Amino acid sequence: MKIEKLEVNSKKVKVAFILGIILTASIFILINYLTSKANYRNTQSVELISGNITYTVPDLNAIAMYKNDGSGDKPITTMPGVGYELDTRSYCYTTNPSEHDTEVNLSTDDNGNLVIGGLKKGSKCFFYFKKAFKPQHSGTLGMLEKASKSNFTVTSLTSVTKDQTSTKGKVYSYSENGGTTYVFRGAPKDNWAVFGKDNNGNYIWWRIVRINSDGTLRMIYTGTSTATNTPPTGSTATQTKNAIVMAVTSTKYNVSYKNNTYVGYYYGSESGNYTQTHSNSSPSTIATAVKTWYGGTNLGSLSSKLSGHTGFCNDRRIGTSRESYTGDGSGANQTIYAPSSRLTNTSWDYLSPVVPDLSCNKNDLFTTSTDAGSGNGALDIPVGLITADEVALAGMLYDSDGKVTSNYMHVGEYYWTMSPSGYNSYASSYANVFRVAGTGYLDYDNVYTGATTFEKYGVRPVINVIPDNNFTGAGTYQNPYVFAT
Repeated sequence: MKIEKLEVNSKKVKVAFILGIILTASIFILINYLTSKANYRNTQSVELISGNITYTVPDLNAIAMYKNDGSGDKPITTMPGVGYELDTRSYCYTTNPSEHDTEVNLSTDDNGNLVIGGLKKGSKCFFYFKKAFKPQHSGTLGMLEKASKSNFTVTSLTSVTKDQTSTKGKVYSYSENGGTTYVFRGAPKDNWAVFGKDNNGNYIWWRIVRINSDGTLRMIYTGTSTATNTPPTGSTATQTKNAIVMAVTSTKYNVSYKNNTYVGYYYGSESGNYTQTHSNSSPSTIATAVKTWYGGTNLGSLSSKLSGHTGFCNDRRIGTSRESYTGDGSGANQTIYAPSSRLTNTSWDYLSPVVPDLSCNKNDLFTTSTDAGSGNGALDIPVGLITADEVALAGMLYDSDGKVTSNYMHVGEYYWTMSPSGYNSYASSYANVFRVAGTGYLDYDNVYTGATTFEKYGVRPVINVIPDNNFTGAGTYQNPYVFAT
């Protein structure tokens, strides 16, 4: 057998060898480049925090990362964890860096994890991190802080005086039924809110009165507008000044005034018995007006966002006797009710300081819910009115000589509260309820007044919103809290 020699083309070997060296060198140079840049890393070498990362590794070719601790952007090699969030400057692209992919979702979740969605194969992302805003308080107050990116200062109250100062970033804690409520006082610039629409498609604007002790937000109507960044006509950064703020621009409080029963938001019978007098069997004129207004909005479809347990107090407890006001609240007996004892002096005049009371008898606490521990269940809509005690907590007292026109409860028009004042049985017998005067103070008047050309008393409905963290805005006149509906 003859063994033949295998011929090898030495020229081809040399070429292949040289190409191999070049290719190896190129790969080495590329890898060295990608791994040497302080702010630029191949995906597989980037240390990611745990979280919802909605992409596959090959989709994300490279990342550039920067962190700003207050002294400008600094390149980083490791993605920061909790305590930082993505700046809105972050973006992704596929081929042209100047053409940002708007379909990509870049965000930071509540736990500080980076969330990426909608990437295309070969996407490159530039992440800019900044220190995350950390709410100072928990619960609903923390939600307001998180949305507005503003920490609130809390000041404790045990009594109240007139207050007409700006209170941006400040709330006041006050006792409520063994819990704590957080109150907006004076002329706050950060308690504006938008929730719901009317049947014409206009947005309904509100002012947040307080965070109730159960965490719900009590808000009072303040007009409508065509957009969430267009405040109601006639409004200013501190208050609203004309009748457009009224949901109902003219109504008396009740169908009659010649009996104690007519101080009721719902009333009973003209009886000599207290229980029958205040039995809540019929809606007052104003309660009917509120219900009619409610039917002209889309709030009915948002009922799951409104609390049926958090009620509206029509406090008909009997107050401390003064002068001839010694009645028991029944029939036509001359009677003083508890709100007058708290909010006026013994001469039915200015009292300061005032100690409001936010507690309420079950029969007087108007709710839609009949669950144990809730109110009377007399309402079929979760809407009511402000109380005189809440007006006082906001800094507006019973004082016609010391008017407070910068307070957000002042709107330049008269409107009703749902707090009884008393019943007098003189020659002209009257059932009286507190009102907010158009010139800026608490007052009371006959429940049959308010629908004439001379005296038009308006209605500002009040609701209790269940916050779900699903709202935006800073609570300001130009950028209100907007609740998703």
